[in-house]
Amino acid sequence: MERLGKTRAVAELIPVLYRQTSPGIVAHVVTSSVLAAFLWGDVADRKLWPWLAAVYALSALRGASVWWFFRYPGPHPSPVFWGRLASGFAGAFGILWGACPWLFMAPDNLNSLVIICVINMGLGAGAVVALAPYLPACLAFALPTQLGLISALLNQPQPLTLAIAALAGYALAANLTNSVMVHRRLSENVRLTHDNQRLREDAEQKNRLLEVSLRSASQARESAERANAAKTRFLAAASHDLRQPVHALGLFFEDLANQVNSPASQPLIERINDSIRAIDSMLSALLDISKLDAGVVQPDYGTVALRPLVRRLQKEFQPVAERTGNALHVRVREADVTSDGLMLERLLRNLLSNALRYTQRGKVLLAVRPLGTTVRVDVCDTGIGIPGAQLQEIFTEFHQLGNPQRDRRQGLGLGLAIVKRIADLLGHDIHVHSLVGRGSRFRVTLKRAQPASQSAREEPDTAPDRDDLHGFCVLVLDDDKYILDAMQSLLRSWGVVVLGAASISAAADLLESSTHRPQLLLVDYRLQDRGTGIQAIHGLQHLLEENVPAVLLTGDTAPDRLRQAQASGIPLLYKPVRPAELRSLLRSFLPS
Repeated sequence: MERLGKTRAVAELIPVLYRQTSPGIVAHVVTSSVLAAFLWGDVADRKLWPWLAAVYALSALRGASVWWFFRYPGPHPSPVFWGRLASGFAGAFGILWGACPWLFMAPDNLNSLVIICVINMGLGAGAVVALAPYLPACLAFALPTQLGLISALLNQPQPLTLAIAALAGYALAANLTNSVMVHRRLSENVRLTHDNQRLREDAEQKNRLLEVSLRSASQARESAERANAAKTRFLAAASHDLRQPVHALGLFFEDLANQVNSPASQPLIERINDSIRAIDSMLSALLDISKLDAGVVQPDYGTVALRPLVRRLQKEFQPVAERTGNALHVRVREADVTSDGLMLERLLRNLLSNALRYTQRGKVLLAVRPLGTTVRVDVCDTGIGIPGAQLQEIFTEFHQLGNPQRDRRQGLGLGLAIVKRIADLLGHDIHVHSLVGRGSRFRVTLKRAQPASQSAREEPDTAPDRDDLHGFCVLVLDDDKYILDAMQSLLRSWGVVVLGAASISAAADLLESSTHRPQLLLVDYRLQDRGTGIQAIHGLQHLLEENVPAVLLTGDTAPDRLRQAQASGIPLLYKPVRPAELRSLLRSFLPS
C-alpha cells in the first residue's frame, strides 16, 4: 500500500517538475550569458566559448524533452522514465556549473570570485523549488554545482575563499534540507488530494446509494399509502354495504321481539339478539377505526374523576368476568386526570375487554395509582401472555393472538388498534409488559389534574324513562326499502306517527298531502341521484319553513364523508342503530 502511494506521488509530481522546467532553462541561458559577458576579456576566451556553447546546447535539448513530455504521442512512458531523464539533464547542468569555478574563478580577481559564487549559490537555491518535485533530479544538480564551488574555493586557500567555502557548505545543507521538506509537502498534498478525491467519490457513491434508497423508500411509502387508502376505501364500502342490512335486521328483530311473547321462543330470540350484537360490535369497531383515521374525532379535554369511571367499568364487566370464570379486581384511589372522559372510558373498556377475552379462569386487575404529577392506570391479567416479538404488532389492525380460526366471538382484532389511536390522540403514554403463559400488563400514564368537584365524582343519576312517544311525528327518509319498512314498523309499534319516503321528491309530496307536520327528520346520509342527507335536510326545512330538528343516519365510514357530515353540524348516528339508542334519541326530542 505504501509502495502504491509512492508510485502515485511520483506520477502526480513529474508533470509539476516538467511545468517548472521551462523557467529553469531560461535561467540557465540568461545567467550563463550574463556570466560570459561579465568575464569576457578577463579569462581565457578559449575556455569560455566551449562552456557557454555546452550550456546553450544542453538547454536546447532540455527544452526539446519538455516539449516531448507534453506532446508525446501514443501511450505515455512510465513516470520513472521521465524522472530519470530529468535527473540526467539536471546532473549535466550541475556538472557544467560545478566546473565553472575551476575554469573561470581566480582568487586574485575579486570580480570573477564574486559573480561565480553568487550565480552558483543562487542556482542552488533555485533548485529547491524547481527540482523539489523529484528529489533525485534536485540532488543531481545541487551536489555537483555546490561541491564544485566549494572544492574550487578550498583549492585556493585564503581567508576570503575559506569563509565563502564555509558559507557555500552551509547553503548546500540548507538547500538540501529545504528540498526534502518541500518534496514532503508536495507529496503530502498529493496524498491529501487523492484522499479528498476518494472521499468525494465515496460520498458521491453513498449519495447515489442514498438516492436509490430514498427512491425505494419513497416508492415503498407511496405503495403503503396506496394500500392504506385502498384498505380504507374497501373498509368504508364493505362497512356501508354491511351496515344497511344489519341496521334493517336489528329494527325488524326488535319489532318481532315485541310481538313474540311465547316463553319457548325466548332462548331463540336471545341467541338471535346475541348474534346481532356481535355483528354490531364488529361494525362499530370498524367505524371507530375509520373515525379516528379520518380525524373527525377531537378530544374534549376536562377534569375526569377516575373513581366513578372505574366503578362503571367494574359494574359493566363483572358479569363478563363471571361468564369467563375470571375474578375481576378493582383497586382505585381518588384521582383526577386531564383527559376526554368518553374517549378515556372507551380506551379502558377495550383494555378490560381484551384482558377478559384472553384470560380463562384467572384474574384481571384494574388499578389506579396516583404518582406525583401523573396517574398510572394498569390493566393486568393472568392470561396467555404476548410473545416479545409481537408486543408492537398487537396494536395493528386485525392482529389477534391465539385465534387462527378467526372466531367471531373474539372480535376482529381492532380493540388494541383503537386503544393505540385514542392514546396517541389524547397524548397519553401506553406501555405493555408481558410474559408468555404468565399474563400481561397494559399501563396508561395520565396527567394529574386538580381535584374535581364532589358532584363530578358521583355517579350520574339516570333520568327517568319517558315512554310517551304516542303522537310524536317523525319523517323518515331512506332510499333502502327494507330499512324504510323496518324503521316505520318499529316506530309505529312505539306509537310514533311516521312519514316514510324513499326520495326527496317523495318526501316533499308527502308533506304537502299529509295533515301531520314532522317534529323530527331522520334522514339517511347517502341518497339516490348522488344527493346527500345534508342537502335533503336543508331542502325539507326550507319547504316546511321551519328549522325542524334533524338527525343524519349513515352506514358510510369513508373518512372524507365522515368529515363532511361532521362539518355540517347535524347530529349523526351510525348504522346499525340499536333500537334502545333510537328510542332514547326520540325521547330527547320530546317537548318538555
